[in-house]
Parts: sequence; structure tokens; C-alpha cells
Amino acid sequence: MIRLLPLLLLVACAGPASKAELPVAKPAKPFTTSWHRDIQPLVEVHCRTCHTTGGIGTFTLDTFEQAQAVRDAMASSVKQGRMPPYPAAADCGGPFVDENRLTPAEVALFETWAQEGGPEGDPADAKVVMRPAPEVLASVDLTLQANAPYLPKGVDDYHCFVIDPQQTESRFLTGYEVVPGTRTQVHHVNLFSATRAEAVARDTAEAGEGYTCFGSSGLSSQNMVGAWAPGAAVVNFPKGTGIQLPPDRVLVMQIHYNVSTGTPLADRTTARFSYATQVVQAALVIPIADNGFTVPPNVTDFTPRNHPFPLVNNLMFGGQPITARLWGLGAHMHTRGTRVTVAHDSGCVLDIPKWDFNWQRQYFRKTPLTVRPGDRLTISCTWTNETNQPLRWGENTEDEMCIAFLYVTTSI
Repeated sequence: MIRLLPLLLLVACAGPASKAELPVAKPAKPFTTSWHRDIQPLVEVHCRTCHTTGGIGTFTLDTFEQAQAVRDAMASSVKQGRMPPYPAAADCGGPFVDENRLTPAEVALFETWAQEGGPEGDPADAKVVMRPAPEVLASVDLTLQANAPYLPKGVDDYHCFVIDPQQTESRFLTGYEVVPGTRTQVHHVNLFSATRAEAVARDTAEAGEGYTCFGSSGLSSQNMVGAWAPGAAVVNFPKGTGIQLPPDRVLVMQIHYNVSTGTPLADRTTARFSYATQVVQAALVIPIADNGFTVPPNVTDFTPRNHPFPLVNNLMFGGQPITARLWGLGAHMHTRGTRVTVAHDSGCVLDIPKWDFNWQRQYFRKTPLTVRPGDRLTISCTWTNETNQPLRWGENTEDEMCIAFLYVTTSI
């Protein structure tokens, strides 16, 4: 006890600790958003069709921890309009079927949530939402692919494969899905129908699987029935419509391979089709293009002076003007495109203000647009050319295109 006295006296003399010397617990930082209440319902509806285990997204958003780790990237991508990937402008041509858009208020939620550190919140606040069903064909009635794998030759290789569905009666194509064998090398896929005799003759004239075909199938009897490009989804034509395929016609799959980033890999792309024996309205795919543009060197967001370019004064089929109902359309440019717009005399039909080669798709209207003989359709394309050479229409990836594909029904 005697040994402890100096220490006790020292404490007594020092007196109680002042308030300034006591540790003060910092109050929890308040937050106005949370994963469970605000963000997870939006992710479920708009993001997880791709960003889930087994999906095409570069990361998964199956859990709070996964989303919290990429909160800043999520906020940035939705603010810039890159995600969800629905490039068509909201104020042109719509409403479209299956639009996937975030409202300005929903975009703001992502931004605030990221700024607040991505708080989890109370699991009791979680909302029950239904994720949209994956886009699938209404039915898979036929699956076709080339007879054997094909090894691309050169940097840009256009190759056609004749695929015979061996029909014994006329059918109507009502939907399709293209599954590239090697996505890194398949630049785009065009699907045509053509008479069996002409297609087989062209195929047998060239040794090996399929034949070389720049631009199209190279067949005089061709009719376009579909297309695929990066970002494209399953295509189900509007209910009651379809493209007629008589029994004397075969399918020709034209594939543009681009092998600029590595060693060529053998490819065997697959196409799946939905059929109907009858439809209410027969349909056509009419590709229309401006192939006469020139983009000078070293320009940014350049639109040629002749734009908007008049595609047609009349929609034509079989050399005759037709009255058509425009149900849907898609556009195609290459990697230097920045904007494409299609318009009708009645107003805007499709506007993609931030062209992204990796997100191409077809847009189907909820209500078709009637296009009569004499009506004018126009297309306007814009490019950025940072090279020292002019940019023109061409088949290679380093060239450019300005084209729209119209899905129309007609009495013909």
C-alpha cells in the first residue's frame, strides 16, 4: 500500500479528465439511398438480364457485395446513357416494344447511392420485383448451321453458307436467333432466302464449304429475311406477321469475319428459326442505304452536306411502289459512326444519337407507321474520321456504311 501512494496522489492531483480529452464517438453518416430499398429493384429489372451468372455482362450483380464494389462504374455508365444499353432516343419513333430505359430520377438514385458509399440499408426494405424474362424465340422450329466449321481467310472475309431447310410446303418465318460461333471474329451476319437452284449452283462453283460473297449473297433471287450484329437480341416479329419462305427456296447465311485482333479461329455460327403456317400480314425486309458519302480526313461529328439523304421517294418491291406498314427497323454503321437518324415525312422514325457498334438491335414499334407511294424516307449519318484519309462506303471494317433495314408488311 505504501508503494502505491505516490501514484494515487498523482491521480488525485490531476483531477477528472476534461471533456476535450475524452474520445467522442462520431455519429453515423446519414444516407438517403440504400441497396435494398432503391438500387436492387432497378438492377433486377434493368441490369440482371445481362449482369448475372452466365450472362453476357462483364461482371455480375447477383449480390449487394458485387454491386457495391462497382457502384461508381454503375453510376457513371447510367449517367452517360451507356447502360442499360438501349441506344434509340426516347423522343423519336416510339414507343418501341420492350424499351429498357431509366428515368432521370432513377439515374439520380444510382449517382447518390455511389456518392454515399453504396450503403446496404435494411434488408427488410427489400422490394419484390419481377425481372423481365430473357428474350427467347416464341418457338424453335428449325436449327441450322453450316455443314462444317469454316476458318476465315485474311483480315476481312465475307463468306456465304447455303443451308437447305428441306421444306415441302410454304412457311412463314416469324422470328430468329443468330448465335455466332466465335463472337470476337463475327462482324455481322445477314440472312437471305434464294431459289434452291441458283444458290446450289453458286455454292458448288467454289471449292470448300460455302462461297465468297461481298456485300450480299451475290444471288439475283435473294430476299433479305434477317440480320445480326454485336448487341443484337433474339428477334420475334410482330404478332400476326411473317416472311414467306416457299418450298423451292433455301436460306443463305452471309457472315462477315474480321480477324484484325488475333489468329483466325474456326467458326460454325448457328441460326434458329420460328415458323408459322399462316400469318395475318406477309412481311418484307427492305434494306435501304446511302452509299455515296465521303467523310474528309481529320473531322469530328461530320455529317455530309447531302444529308439527310433521301433513301427512296417510294418504297419499292418488285420494281413497283407499294403502300406498306412500317413495323420496325434497325441501322448499321461501322466503328467510326457517331449518329444515325431515319425520318419520314410525318416525323422522326429512329434516332441513335450515340452510335455504338457493340450495341446494335432492331426496334419494333407498338403501332406501325403507314408509308404510301410518294412519301419520303430519309437517313442521316454522322462520323468522326481521325485518319489522314477520306472515309467512304466499303465492305471492310475500316470502311464505313450508312444503312437501315425496314421490316414492313404489304398487300403484295
